Amino acid sequence: MSQVGHSQLLSTHDLLAVLDPDPVRAEARYDELRSQLVRFFEWQRHADPEDAAQETLARGFRRVAGGVDMSASGVHGYFFGIARNLVKEGWKGRREELLDPDAWDRTPSSGRHVEQVEARLALTRYLSKLRASERRLIVRYYTGDRDALSRELGITAGNLRVIVHRIRQKIEERRKEATVQPSRDARWDETK
Repeated sequence: MSQVGHSQLLSTHDLLAVLDPDPVRAEARYDELRSQLVRFFEWQRHADPEDAAQETLARGFRRVAGGVDMSASGVHGYFFGIARNLVKEGWKGRREELLDPDAWDRTPSSGRHVEQVEARLALTRYLSKLRASERRLIVRYYTGDRDALSRELGITAGNLRVIVHRIRQKIEERRKEATVQPSRDARWDETK
């Protein structure tokens, strides 16, 4: 079987199963691995540790989907090997990859479907609280040509990543605030 054919067979659930067969533990291990990678890139004094950690995970999961065997180094060692290689490469930014909606896995699993819908609704709420210019910029960053966007704004790709990182931090702060304080809707539901 070709690598392309194999990668099309693996869903997000299958990829996370590499970390742990239990989906809940797999998500926790994914978060833990991501945090460790961010710290690794911070220790390496990388300009954007969050982006570098995401690139490491993306490369690793692409290779896992391609059928790579990581039994020799283990999952943790495999991903950190990729991270070390990124540092050696002097990696500055993610290669431009336009999103192809036809390639998205749209077959939701029973329990995760509700979580995905709730996550999308929450993201929509958080994005709506941003300034219109920030909202347009982050959406274009993740759905369009990043080089063209940086040229249009008259800034370097690195500056664009910093701006997007700061917007992501705002979204994360709002997400944390929402989890600490119950939403107005939740309090309203309780009074019914």
